[in-house]
Amino acid sequence: MTADTRKKQLGQLFDAAVSAVSGRQAVTNAIAEDAPFSPSLIIAVGKAAVGMTLGALDEWPDCPALVITKYGHLTDEFDAFPGVRVMEAAHPVPDENSLSAGKLLIDSIEALPAESHVLFLVSGGASALAEALPSDVSLSELKAMTDKMLATGKTIDQINTRRKTHSLIKGGKLIERFPGRWIRVYAISDVEGDSIAVIGSGLGDTKRSPDKGTSRIIASNKIARQAAASKAEQLDLAVMENSETLYGDIYEL
Repeated sequence: MTADTRKKQLGQLFDAAVSAVSGRQAVTNAIAEDAPFSPSLIIAVGKAAVGMTLGALDEWPDCPALVITKYGHLTDEFDAFPGVRVMEAAHPVPDENSLSAGKLLIDSIEALPAESHVLFLVSGGASALAEALPSDVSLSELKAMTDKMLATGKTIDQINTRRKTHSLIKGGKLIERFPGRWIRVYAISDVEGDSIAVIGSGLGDTKRSPDKGTSRIIASNKIARQAAASKAEQLDLAVMENSETLYGDIYEL
């Protein structure tokens, strides 16, 4: 095998892994795999919210959508979908727009009729991008807490566990407010262990309300590795799939 052939194959493996966990493709794959569903509203929160929403709109182009993502992450592709409402906010430290986004989420969820169905798309960054705080916690206090945890090297699990205690929408609390028939959550994992309770501080966690919906991880480190392994097998390469290892302090890895 020549060096050029090896280089080409490595590129193919990389492309297969990245494609499998891109927001748009991951949602497209999940929709095809799951039972038929007709959402009344698409909600997407996170740094991958744009791609995930586009994957959903490929299937339901006329469905209204609410997209909350990081500054600079929007696309003009939404111009073709007049029913899409977008909001940008700060990450990793929340700002005033994060609170506005949290209020918009609550208002949008609580205004839905009893027969409604929601497709809820959650990805990394959702913790900071949308928040609703109790009256005894200020935005400045939340910012200070976030800054301190980031500066002291706390893990995303530790940070999000703390965030949930100061939130009116995290840890499944937003979904508890849902008055409709069913909410289907698709999540992209950026956390060790792929726990829906940790991703976005549990913004899409349905465990507290199993009668209201289900949640599913549609993209993760594991899914990317599996896609690369599958492509390697197609190329007749020997495959040894390792477990997740790249977690910890960057200076120690």
